[in-house]
Order: sequence, then structure tokens, then C-alpha cells
Amino acid sequence: PSYHGIYVYLRLMATMIPLEPADEDGVRRISIKLPMQGDEPRNLVAVDWVSAVMSRIICDPAHHNDTYHLVPKDHITARKLVHYSYDYFNSTGTTFADEGEGEGDNEQGKFAATYLDNMTVYADYEQTDPIFDRSNIEKICGDLHCPIIDKDVVFKYYDYGISDNWGKRKTKPAKVDCWLEKQSDQIREAIEKFQNESSPSAGLQFGLNVLGPGGGGWTIRIPVTGQPQFATGISPDSTQILSLDQPKNDQGEICCDEQIGRKLLDFLTDLNNSNQNQVRILS
Repeated sequence: PSYHGIYVYLRLMATMIPLEPADEDGVRRISIKLPMQGDEPRNLVAVDWVSAVMSRIICDPAHHNDTYHLVPKDHITARKLVHYSYDYFNSTGTTFADEGEGEGDNEQGKFAATYLDNMTVYADYEQTDPIFDRSNIEKICGDLHCPIIDKDVVFKYYDYGISDNWGKRKTKPAKVDCWLEKQSDQIREAIEKFQNESSPSAGLQFGLNVLGPGGGGWTIRIPVTGQPQFATGISPDSTQILSLDQPKNDQGEICCDEQIGRKLLDFLTDLNNSNQNQVRILS
């Protein structure tokens, strides 16, 4: 992965602060004055919340043709982020515009110069963020809680970034013995059983999205009579999508079993008895 936005700040602090010597109390005293007041609200949101909101809006045509600002109800500020970082690294010494001078000496001045030089690309965004109207989001997605970026969340960001070496961690490819293509027989058997038991009066088209190593996406068309047709990838005009995780055994290893076939049969039976034009993503 690549790291942008808030992660650029976290990566810099995680890289530079541990290099600063600690005093007799174990505290790293840095010297830096940030060019902002520190209490400006920042529009930072968690990606899982964004995904949930977008899915609800996109999947219901009644919510289309309106404007939605995906911004938080409770904002984080630079001051909060600095203080959370104090606790993570056992450090201190940051001041903001219009405050007193920071602690330090010439060496700590180099810290500030290096940090600020690395942040010039984001300089235009550091003064403030716009305040957006959240009324449409509250009306449609008020029950979807937007996670607050608090100290626990920032600590998790640091932990993950450091463990991932900020995008440079080397990972071994997952060992996969069961690719989606190997499961085509059970998929065809489920479709044949559906055709024999349900006698569909019209053709069906849907997307099958199998997530995880060895998975993939297909568009499947089932005519009233004849063999089903398979196409790699999910067609943009597939309004019905069955999304499944790759089956795993008790040891957590991906395996070929009958789960996909069973779930597909249930999906087709429900699809045959419903409005095919209604956009749905089932998992």
C-alpha cells in the first residue's frame, strides 16, 4: 500500500522521533513550532465508514441525484494528534502559532527543519478544512456511526504503519490450492439444480464475486433453456451480485468444498422470486 494524508505525518513522526535522544526521565524533547493554531477541525474519516455510506447510497436509487458530504461529526485536530503522539513516543516539545517558543537547542532545530521540509507538499492544507453540511448524510445514514479518530485509533495507525514498514513490508504470496476455476463444477451443478427445480420463466444474469486468494469475479447468464454462459469479470449492467469469501477449513486454509454451490443455489432461488432490476449486493 501507499501512505498519504494523515499517514504521511505519522510516518514522519514514527521515523524521526525515535531517533531523538531521551533525557534522564526517558522523555524525548523535540523542538518544533507548527504553522497552525492547532485547534482547526480536520475532515478525517475512516474508510470502512465511507464504504458503508457509499454502499447504502449507491444501492438505493431513491438516494441518487443528491449531494452528500462524507465528513465526520467529531473532528480530530492537529493538537489532539500531537498529544496522542506524545503518549505513543513519550515525547514533548511541540508548539503552535502564537504560542511560546519550543524547547530545545540547535540539534532539535534540525528536527523541525527536516520535518517541515518534508511536509511542504501539504502546506496548502494545513491552515483549515472547510465546514460541510452533513444534513443529507444524517438523514440517510445517521445510524451508521462514523468512528472517532481518538488516541486508540491513532495508536493502531502507528502500530500498523510501523509493522508494515510504511508500505515496504515484504509478504509471501498466499498458497492457493483451490482457485475459483476449480470450483466451476459445483457452480454448474448448482445452476443445473436450480433450473430443474425452479423452472425459471425468464433468463437471469448476475455477478459472482469470490473474495480472497484464488477468488475472482464472473458474470453468469442463465438462459431459460440451455447451458449457462460465463464471462470473466463482473459486467457493469449486473444489478445482482453475490459476494462470498473463499471457503476455509478448520485450520483457516482455503479449500474447495460445497459452500459456494449451496449459497449460489439459495441466491438463485431468491433471485428468481424477486425483482431482478433492484440493485442488490448480497454476501
